[in-house]
Amino acid sequence: MRFHAALSEDESTPHAADELIAAARSAIPDPDLGFVFFTAHHLAEADALLAKLSADLDPQALIGCSAEGVIGPDREVERAPGIALLVAKLPGVNVHPFHIARADWRDLLADPVALAERMGAGDQTRALIALGDPFTTPTNQLLPIVDSFGAGVPVIGGMASAARAPGENVLFYNDAAVTEGL
Repeated sequence: MRFHAALSEDESTPHAADELIAAARSAIPDPDLGFVFFTAHHLAEADALLAKLSADLDPQALIGCSAEGVIGPDREVERAPGIALLVAKLPGVNVHPFHIARADWRDLLADPVALAERMGAGDQTRALIALGDPFTTPTNQLLPIVDSFGAGVPVIGGMASAARAPGENVLFYNDAAVTEGL
């Protein structure tokens, strides 16, 4: 397994994306997985950022979200433009990206088997990485249910934090940018 992290503080989203892609390609030309986190300064161009990263890196899975601050290899950026990118080459690892929209929670929380299926959780699951919108993800109800079908499987991640109201955060799920859910 190989990992590479990069951080750009360029206020131009296209320039920052180019900088991050060049750094990622020089370290891992064909990543299996990408994580991207970006400050509110890049919210207006989130769709373009996602399209550029997806097209140029072409990972098996790409997830990320808007954040108040981002952390890179050697520094943290808060209250300023920043995009952090982590790419990984994971031979032999299966990755199952998922999205659960706000409207799906009621049914999925009532049916743990369907929830596990949507998340791709099963006997071979070693971790769940989840990024959610805090306004539309029922974390207090979700985590005990995940523990019931995935006892001992760590849940890693966090909540998008660039917004003050529902609909203002952005979550990346492969080639889709969404404003709600997990």
